[in-house]
Amino acid sequence: MGAGGGGFLLFFVPKSNQKKFLKKFKDGNLYQFKIDHNGSRITYYDNTDWFDLLNKTILGTEVFSDRNKFKTKKIVKDLINHFIDCGIKKIDTAVSYGHFDHEIEKIIGDIGLSNKIEIHTKFKIDKGIKQIEKDFFQSLRSIKRDFIDVAYFHSVNNNEFINKKILDFFIKQKEKGYIK
Repeated sequence: MGAGGGGFLLFFVPKSNQKKFLKKFKDGNLYQFKIDHNGSRITYYDNTDWFDLLNKTILGTEVFSDRNKFKTKKIVKDLINHFIDCGIKKIDTAVSYGHFDHEIEKIIGDIGLSNKIEIHTKFKIDKGIKQIEKDFFQSLRSIKRDFIDVAYFHSVNNNEFINKKILDFFIKQKEKGYIK
């Protein structure tokens, strides 16, 4: 799990991997918790529902854009692989994540993830249809797949949201199988 912009990351680490995790990430702290779906708060973790937690968890990758905290691409790759090893099956990214466009998507592509891992990515539709088309197909090349599981509109205002050219483009990509 991740929390963008908040200056922290929240990891789910099964008990069997906690010592290994803390050895690798020496600045980490261990807090047992569980997600409470009735509000925005952290409560103590109950081992009986961790599978359910993993199925609902999406790894947010915006936080990896901060090279002060994540100094190398290898560190980012290692963390993404750790999440997958722990059972995370969904990854959220965006064109703009990283030091340059598509950087985090390229890191994800370099890992060579199974098609069983869902990739969700976002597109800033305020850039116009030509840029969206370019970004969309570059995202596919970056993640090294012929489809994206979920495509989101990023930084949307009402006028852009009802832009028929943009909506038609995404509908067409869904029909062609580029978006699941």
